[in-house]
Amino acid sequence: MLYDQQSVEQSKRNRRNDKHIYRRDTIGMIAKKGLPALRRWPPSLGHVFCNRGLADIDPELEQFAMNSGRSPQGIGNAHLKNEPANVGNGAGSTMNLTGCIISSNTASIEGGGIANQGTAILNKCTISGNSASLGGGIVNGGQMLLTDSLVSGNNAPGNTMDPTNTGLGGGLLNIASATVTLNHTDVTGNSATNGGGGIVNASFQGQVGSATVINSNVSSNSTTGVNPGVGFPGIGAGILNGGNMSLTHSNVTGNSATADGGGIYNANEPFFGAALADLTLTHSDVTSNNAGQGHHGGGIFNQAGNKIRLNQTTVVFNRPDDCSGVSCPIVTNAVAASQ
Repeated sequence: MLYDQQSVEQSKRNRRNDKHIYRRDTIGMIAKKGLPALRRWPPSLGHVFCNRGLADIDPELEQFAMNSGRSPQGIGNAHLKNEPANVGNGAGSTMNLTGCIISSNTASIEGGGIANQGTAILNKCTISGNSASLGGGIVNGGQMLLTDSLVSGNNAPGNTMDPTNTGLGGGLLNIASATVTLNHTDVTGNSATNGGGGIVNASFQGQVGSATVINSNVSSNSTTGVNPGVGFPGIGAGILNGGNMSLTHSNVTGNSATADGGGIYNANEPFFGAALADLTLTHSDVTSNNAGQGHHGGGIFNQAGNKIRLNQTTVVFNRPDDCSGVSCPIVTNAVAASQ
């Protein structure tokens, strides 16, 4: 059985009066194969898995949903809004969401919109307006693929209890041995206090995070740096890379940092462990980004010893400079590494 029949019947009784299908009903109904952890997670945590149409469960429930407008992207989509937690996917589980909207949610520590430890596949999804100290929109500790999706308007504010290691990854935080791929996906308008307003790809205790960005845009993200001198004082507004990362046919544009690295900050900072950061850009543009006043690397900032490869990549119109710590001609096929 793919669902809890008792929950279905109770939901039908509840909804006959006001003709609405609510999140709490969906949680009780959906128990999809491949998500065994769902049954042991209480609904109060706000975890939602619903990429299966309500018509597959009960025609009456489908009609309720169609009449209510509670699923604006169509029947079978996950729509989670204004909740105190997020969409969660545990280790060993697979989550497949299509056409989902995950917005305006808050987590106290990590993954305001999505917290993934297993395998997550998102297609045509919008992750927006979520907040958490680490990974305002998404925190990924497993394997994740985002295709034709939007990660926008999420925030990672610094936690006053731990200002050094929070406020990272406004849009997305990929950490440890996790792997994330963004294909035809926009990461835009996100913010973080300390670093990585758009994306943080991090390593930790010898485990190296891997991120691949293809045909995507990282734009108009920012860092606020309200705790200068503590932790990461507003570095890497577009991307903060501390692992292995590649961008192909992608744009990093219009991002603004309060410190170094308006577009990209490439470094093995203490938070990221001992692994050297390794970044490759191919047929990509890094343009019109801004580092903070008195700082460097408006386009790209490379910390000493870490590697950057720029293959047929344009880095122009950044302020106050295009690159710092790396030779940054407009187009190059050479491997550039600061000494």
